[in-house]
Amino acid sequence: MASKITSIIDRLPRSCLSLSRMSMMAVGISFFATASCNAHELWIEPQNTKIEAGEQVITDIIVGQNFIGNAQIYLPSRTELLAISQKNSVAELSPRPGSRPAIRFVPEQDGHLMIYFQSADEYVTYQNFDKFAAFITEKHAPELAALHRKRGLPDIDFKERYKRFAKSSMFIGAPIAPILDNDTQMALEFILLEIQPADDGQQQMRFKLTYQNDAVPNAPISLFIRDQNSDAVKQQMRTDNLGEVTITAHPAYAYLLDYVVIRELDPASDPAGAVWESLWASFSVGSITSP
Repeated sequence: MASKITSIIDRLPRSCLSLSRMSMMAVGISFFATASCNAHELWIEPQNTKIEAGEQVITDIIVGQNFIGNAQIYLPSRTELLAISQKNSVAELSPRPGSRPAIRFVPEQDGHLMIYFQSADEYVTYQNFDKFAAFITEKHAPELAALHRKRGLPDIDFKERYKRFAKSSMFIGAPIAPILDNDTQMALEFILLEIQPADDGQQQMRFKLTYQNDAVPNAPISLFIRDQNSDAVKQQMRTDNLGEVTITAHPAYAYLLDYVVIRELDPASDPAGAVWESLWASFSVGSITSP
């Protein structure tokens, strides 16, 4: 993938940030051990959302549902991109294989910080058509059931390939700072456009959803909101005709945006013979500190 972020990384010296030592017994555990059902979301979640300059950022890669899940270990073979950006610097992260938490680093600067993750291709095999039908219905694409049959595909033992694109935003040493250019040109992503103060310490956060670098208008977005008691609720939203969506972020709450594209795949073009491909985009934001 020739993304903006990876092209920036290629022009910079590699920054291999040493992470904490983990028992190598963990290396044999699958990075997506809890993701046998691909209807699970993946997101990036800092363990502490209020970071002062010079403090260590400790961040998990989570797989779960409804904004509740399990921290995964890091395996390079399951990762195509893991990087951070601050101001004008971008650094690729090289965690120790088997690390959990997956990400540990000390930011060199204060201000807005972004973490980017792109997974390698993964696969799921559907043993019966009902599970596939439930998945595409949940992701607002029930019309694919008819297309599946029109393509003459089997009802059992067919494969789907999937890939995850996750981003997370936080502020180091300052409540609100200028927003980084976080358009990575990944195949599917949410781009944070701006944060504006609102009433009672709230923030208006505006995002743009892009697919293959084009805005996605009228797209069904899942918004998960989690409070301080770890109770989460799900709301359904849609992007406007510019592919944008705005959320109101309350102090001490966490937010997760999620969107999935499911598209046809020629089995002859895939080494595993998958007939469908799903692309997953997530954007997570921790608790918002009022300026």
